[in-house]
Amino acid sequence: MLLEEKLDTINNAIKKLTAELTGGQLRALVVLINRTEVPDTQENKERLFRFLREHCQPEPDFEAVDLIEGGVMISLEWEGEGIQEDYTGDFNDVPLLRFYVYKEEKDLANTDTITEVDGKKWKQVDDASYCTHIPIDTPRDILEKLLKILMIEFHYEVKNNKPVKRLGERMSHINESWIENWEAGLEDYDTIFHKK
Repeated sequence: MLLEEKLDTINNAIKKLTAELTGGQLRALVVLINRTEVPDTQENKERLFRFLREHCQPEPDFEAVDLIEGGVMISLEWEGEGIQEDYTGDFNDVPLLRFYVYKEEKDLANTDTITEVDGKKWKQVDDASYCTHIPIDTPRDILEKLLKILMIEFHYEVKNNKPVKRLGERMSHINESWIENWEAGLEDYDTIFHKK
């Protein structure tokens, strides 16, 4: 077997092996490789990280999560952003979710600014779309709680056509640690939005 064929075989095996690894497992693999008897030079490290970035970092996969309450919809989506602005796939970067806030509009013609969900037309609210501190691999039940926090904050303002730029900027810092401080509000969520 030619050297090129051997390298291709090794390359394909590594791709197959690493395709199912999580980010943490990939970092552990890097540590393991770094401990091997390869000369510890900056050039070798750059070569290793370039190889891993090109072959081992799968593109994040995320299906948008929405919450709708009384004519307001909030969506968490992945738009290719990370800690370093655009997600680089670098092991120091983390893919982060972005929130969008929409208001139901019944009389709008179909345009690029209109989103249709469940047969309803939604217009994106100005100044209400920000990248968050929510990693893409956050469990679904946590995402649902974070969406409820966003809904509690935005609903009144959006329904009453209030400016939301400062609120959006503040809410861009949302992350899992907020849930503890919002426990009472989350317990009252159904009472707030589903009065019987």
